[in-house]
Amino acid sequence: MEDKKEKPNYYAILTADVRYDKRLTANAKLLYAEITALTNTKGYCWSTNAYFANLYGVSNTSISKWVSQLVKLGYLDIKLIYREGTKEILHRYLSLVKEGIEEKLHTPIEEKLKDNSTSYNTKVNTKENRKKTARFVSPTIEDIFNYMTKEKGKEKSFAKKESEKMFNYYESKGWIVGKAKMKNWKASASGWIARSEDEFKSKDKPAFKLNTNRPT
Repeated sequence: MEDKKEKPNYYAILTADVRYDKRLTANAKLLYAEITALTNTKGYCWSTNAYFANLYGVSNTSISKWVSQLVKLGYLDIKLIYREGTKEILHRYLSLVKEGIEEKLHTPIEEKLKDNSTSYNTKVNTKENRKKTARFVSPTIEDIFNYMTKEKGKEKSFAKKESEKMFNYYESKGWIVGKAKMKNWKASASGWIARSEDEFKSKDKPAFKLNTNRPT
């Protein structure tokens, strides 16, 4: 009798913020979608770089770079479990961050270490999501420059000068506004532009009005 194997049914999710993020490579976006399919009901994926490298026919280094992109830009979180008293990594857990909201992460210390595959992880965690504080990703000078020129329509000379000044100012303060972490750098950039233009206009105003009505 023929042994029929059950075909896995699963969905891979590629959210709009990931799909249209120009800072991510196409392969990093594909990896993100694969991780959503591997994310089990506890909200994490424990597949290794070797598993993904074999899946896509690339090197472990390539996978590491794609994962690093997703983590740096706030789309993934990593939790590493080390062997006690050493730097040897026993487990790595990847959890999704959807639109800046981190999904609930459970770390099973006693879970057997093995690669999970899409065939064994077909359920998407939809019941255990908990909202947490939105994660702020600081912009680069290029990000600020592009915002000032493309979205605010400022001249390149102005944008070059002010984007560098703004970046250096907030970078030195750890991107803190008042006593809290900055939440929206574009809003801060708009305020920076307005203040810079007001300062420039005030410098152009004469200190006093010249009296042109001379007595005859």
